[in-house]
Amino acid sequence: MLNKMWWENEKGELHRSIFDTVATLEERQQERFKSILAFYQLYGNADYVGIARNQYNRTASKHRLKFNLVRSLCDTAQSLTARERVLPMILTNGGSYDQRKLGEKASDFVYGSFTRANFFSSAETIALNATIFGNGWGKHIVRNGSIQTENVFPSEIILDDAETMTSDPTVLYQKKAVSKYHLKKMFPKHAGLIDMANRSSIENSWRPNYLYWNRAVEAYTKGSVYDFVDVIEAWHLPSGEDENDGRHAIVCANVTLLDEGFDELSFPFSLMRYRKPPLGYLGIGIAENALGLQCEINEILQKIQHITYMLTPKILKSSQTVISQQHLNNDVMAILEWSGALPPQMMQVGMIPPELLQMLAWSIERGYEQEGISMMSSQAQKPIGLNSRPALLTMHNIESQRHIIFGREYSDFHVDAARKYVRMAKELKNYKVLVPKSNTSNQITFADISSLDLDNCIFQTYPKNLLSKEPAGRLEQIDLMLGMGLIQPDDGRRLLDFPDLKATQTLYDSKIDNIETIVEVMLETKEFVPPDPMQDLNYGINRMSMHYLQGQVQEMDEERLDLLRNWVLMAQDMVGQAQRQAEQDQMAQMQQATMMEQQAQMPPQNVIPMQG
Repeated sequence: MLNKMWWENEKGELHRSIFDTVATLEERQQERFKSILAFYQLYGNADYVGIARNQYNRTASKHRLKFNLVRSLCDTAQSLTARERVLPMILTNGGSYDQRKLGEKASDFVYGSFTRANFFSSAETIALNATIFGNGWGKHIVRNGSIQTENVFPSEIILDDAETMTSDPTVLYQKKAVSKYHLKKMFPKHAGLIDMANRSSIENSWRPNYLYWNRAVEAYTKGSVYDFVDVIEAWHLPSGEDENDGRHAIVCANVTLLDEGFDELSFPFSLMRYRKPPLGYLGIGIAENALGLQCEINEILQKIQHITYMLTPKILKSSQTVISQQHLNNDVMAILEWSGALPPQMMQVGMIPPELLQMLAWSIERGYEQEGISMMSSQAQKPIGLNSRPALLTMHNIESQRHIIFGREYSDFHVDAARKYVRMAKELKNYKVLVPKSNTSNQITFADISSLDLDNCIFQTYPKNLLSKEPAGRLEQIDLMLGMGLIQPDDGRRLLDFPDLKATQTLYDSKIDNIETIVEVMLETKEFVPPDPMQDLNYGINRMSMHYLQGQVQEMDEERLDLLRNWVLMAQDMVGQAQRQAEQDQMAQMQQATMMEQQAQMPPQNVIPMQG
């Protein structure tokens, strides 16, 4: 037991204290690291030497599992959970119209930040780690002036399992092998001591003994272009909001590279767990749940393979029968000559016991049932006769109920990442992002939302798209909503969003985009934009009226309400004038037609009538 915690030590002793602490924790958690390697081997379907930089893609044998249940389950669970992108939405706690609009802009800022960091792709990989190992870690960092989320392999994270038995950790370590070249670029003042540091000792010699793979790995523990050293980054959270005992350090075995205070109340990580255990902090993954069944399947398949090799046909002949050896060949329509009273006979020896095949089928089926995953989902198939979109949604919802806890964990991961992204953007000067829109993109800087009190805002998630991605399914959903009167035909056309119809849709949607742009400009700038005769004024009156009524409900200020009201009244006057002008033109045309008809019926003038 250490007498003094590392965050209480002076800087000169910090690196030794941290390395001693981590060594003690690693010694105590050997089984955890063995399990991580075993789960990695199971999913990868290979006898990987280890999970260090020079081992993770090297195998000690070419043996492969004949049926990889673990990989099938993990991939399907990942697809079910991450099939739709999740977007965090920032809601203000009451507030004025300006505050609510700031909340919408802050939500767009988060979306733009996620897009810039390619966060959604990282989240999918982290979700896969969670299904395999039980824990998916994302580390939020700033790289080249851009906020990024780095996928952290579970074996890099070290914490005190005694501290986290019933509570969240207050101390966290990340141990990683880093090349001396890049480390010296990051900390040039310590280049000399970095060169003197010992090479990385992370070689992961833990070898599980239940996977039937060769364990001769000595030849694969060396060989790399870079010279790596062990680096540990350590965090200690403040004991309270008013305490200043938080500390952050980056150390090698022989030098402290960074030592600074840490006033954040959470680590720069977001964690996604597949299943939370009754005791402890780290989660439980599919590989751990299915390990027993996978080993049983391995044994059954080995027995079937052994029996199959023995099922070679035998030739029976009497002792008096003589066969020419050269006639025993693979030729088609070959003639076999023999001498003796009885001809030779070919006999098929034995068969695979049906009980063994039944046991194999039961084990595979049980593995899917145990995780609440149908075999059809793992094969991207649907039941025969189940074709309608509502029926398919119902089937998907039934299957998703089993994974609702992991689905919430996936959503919470995005919310936690959004909070950390906003906090990190605040520390960067004038951080800019581009927010993708339907036909273009808008630029938002953090300065645009800096006046929003994000600490008093609510972060929640919603799916980016609730409609089907399949054209037939999307058409059916939109047709159903149109039939129920939930949307208008113009809105239905916009919701189709088919790429090959984009140009045509853009032209048809121009009247909608034009009105919505005018609404946004007037409400943002508080400057009146008069209606234009070329606009679809009837549609504009309807949309402006809806925005006006919505503004009343949201307690919009009178200045903005007047802008909307005046636009509607002016547009109504223009429509009325156009209607009156049309009526006058129609009346004039009718009068002209009547006069022409009357003139046609009158006798011609200046013509002398004939005398009879």
